[in-house]
Amino acid sequence: MVPTMHGLTWPTKRGHVTHAGVLNNSKIEKINMYKDNFKSLVSKSVETNTFIGDGNPDSQILLIGKEGSNEGEDDNTTNSKLWETRCKENIKPDFSYFFDGAYSKPGHTWKKYQKLHGYIFPEQMPEYRKFNFHERVFTTEMNVKPSKNTGKAIKDDGFAERIRTRKFEFLTTDFIQDFRVIILACSDYIINVGEGEEREIDTIFGVSWDKPHIIEQNNKKYRFDTHYDKNKTKLVIHCRQLSGSIPEKYFQDLGEVVREFIQSPKTES
Repeated sequence: MVPTMHGLTWPTKRGHVTHAGVLNNSKIEKINMYKDNFKSLVSKSVETNTFIGDGNPDSQILLIGKEGSNEGEDDNTTNSKLWETRCKENIKPDFSYFFDGAYSKPGHTWKKYQKLHGYIFPEQMPEYRKFNFHERVFTTEMNVKPSKNTGKAIKDDGFAERIRTRKFEFLTTDFIQDFRVIILACSDYIINVGEGEEREIDTIFGVSWDKPHIIEQNNKKYRFDTHYDKNKTKLVIHCRQLSGSIPEKYFQDLGEVVREFIQSPKTES
């Protein structure tokens, strides 16, 4: 079955996230206008056929993964057009939903995102088998072309140019830059070594490296790095892809860093 929303129809099979097809459309509610910088990004994305993302665009937290896994699905047009309609009609869907396809897989990225959300917002736990991280997190991808795995993705024609465009055109937009917390869960799809523009995280987000956070389990090390702007009004975290087998403490420590930051008073630059 293909659901409709105010005259808009979109497929239930999504390129890398599928909740547009499982949203509870009976709970669509009227809200104030979306932020101007988001509407501007939506307009540009429709023109350029660019994937935007999913979740609440008014969130404090942006989570960027590697890429979706449903090869052959072109989610770019569907996603940007969906947001265009939402903005024009001033509507916002319910971002909590059931998705058994992800819930039943322990290593599924969405399950990891929900786990992290639980450590950041322990008071906002969803009902059994329900996902609600998109209520307080906006998600997108570094590589807009879905692939079964990273090894296959990086061999695809145009991969390097797509990643560069994403980093230096999409991530530099006002909408992206406005997030207080940006979690780069995309491993080496973005780097921060060397000097000058080679330090992509510092250059793109206007931050400086702070320190590594290392969790050890079963003789393996799991690391994430924190970065802040000079006034500590923005936190950027660089970490591995959040899928597969990851220690619980990794999510605990990562969630604690984010929780403490968003609970701290925001001082203007």
